[in-house]
Amino acid sequence: FVILNLQDNKPCSIVVKGGSFKNFNPADNIAENPKHNFCAEGYRVEPDGDWFDVIYDPYYGYTKVDNIKQLRAAVAVANRNIAFGENIIVDDNLGTVEISQSVNIDGFGKTFTGDMTLKADVTIKNVNFETSTASVNFIEALENGAERYSTNITVENCTFTATGEAVNTAVGVQIKASKNAKVLNCTANGLHSLVQAQSCDEKVEVIDCTINGKNGVAFKQVKAATVDGTTIVATGYGIRFDGNIDNYGILVKDNNVTAVQPFIVRKMTGANNTITLEGENTLNTEAEYQIVITNGQDD
Repeated sequence: FVILNLQDNKPCSIVVKGGSFKNFNPADNIAENPKHNFCAEGYRVEPDGDWFDVIYDPYYGYTKVDNIKQLRAAVAVANRNIAFGENIIVDDNLGTVEISQSVNIDGFGKTFTGDMTLKADVTIKNVNFETSTASVNFIEALENGAERYSTNITVENCTFTATGEAVNTAVGVQIKASKNAKVLNCTANGLHSLVQAQSCDEKVEVIDCTINGKNGVAFKQVKAATVDGTTIVATGYGIRFDGNIDNYGILVKDNNVTAVQPFIVRKMTGANNTITLEGENTLNTEAEYQIVITNGQDD
């Protein structure tokens, strides 16, 4: 028995966001070949006798976690979609979560006062990171044993807030020896820097972020760095890149940076390196130069 059906060879679609269906499950049916789910993302079907009720469930398809213990258990299983059901507030010395499996974490706008160490392909989005502890790295993407690299790290739509002793000492995302890392649409307040990337022989991208703190973003021995569409207000440097490795480079595009040193390239001793400015970059400073390029470590 079919209630919903798509006309063959026609560019049409049906999306269900509610209702009750008798003797027809819009999420699992033979109306199409193969079986088709007509329900919109975030909706599921709850059977009730002959009826199938479509209800909204934002956690459908996720493993929901409400505390640090549940989070550690959830990230131990590969390919899970994990969601925060509650704010996760932890003690300073008990808040590190090590992630060695490929997982996706959606904070659903909840607060997390711990930190995460990534050793696999991981996506983290919609988490509000907070700390008052000095020198915390909220997210660390590190070398992964014999495989060496963590890969495909994405941090999206997260906030990073430092208070108390963490002001000007905490780092949002530290990336070391990782491949293809992206920090997208994130906000940092009171941090030492949003991103510190080191020894990455593929892309590290910072796109559409907002940073207000001591520094902005820094790249040390990063083959292909990008800062795009980002606003930085800093008391130190805005964008820093080390150019001492051959054939490495940085793209700076459509940014607005206010800092003592809006854009500094240090150790520019590598061969065939590229520094590319595209679009409209606004670099503001009360110092003498907006862009500084050195062959040493001068800040």
